[in-house]
Amino acid sequence: MDTEFSANFGENKGGVTGENVTIVLLGDINFNINGGDLDLQGGAEGLGDMLFYFDPEGPGRLTHRLAGNAQGQLGGLIYAPTGDIRYRGGASNNERCLRFVAQTVDFGGNSGIESRCEEDDDAAAGDQQVTLVE
Repeated sequence: MDTEFSANFGENKGGVTGENVTIVLLGDINFNINGGDLDLQGGAEGLGDMLFYFDPEGPGRLTHRLAGNAQGQLGGLIYAPTGDIRYRGGASNNERCLRFVAQTVDFGGNSGIESRCEEDDDAAAGDQQVTLVE
């Protein structure tokens, strides 16, 4: 049975802010943000610029959503190699470098992204493999 991490802020009613943040969700957890402002920069100590880490060993293919006026400044890597990322209705991102590793990244409604990565951002990652250890 899927579990869900969900936040519904509503328009202009809050959000989440943080620098050097890595959000790790293990197992069968769907991640859903609806409304509000997200201002997050990946990079917890020792995790490079990882912003979201979704368990690649989870029990199935999950869908993670950013929707409904979720305005944001997101920077870093969203790592969901066995999942899908969906931006819907008003979700946007500007001015930071945001990269995805996912089965699909799907934009719908009036969502959009303008990722500002430097040419050497991807070169710095090289052929690294992501592994979470205790």
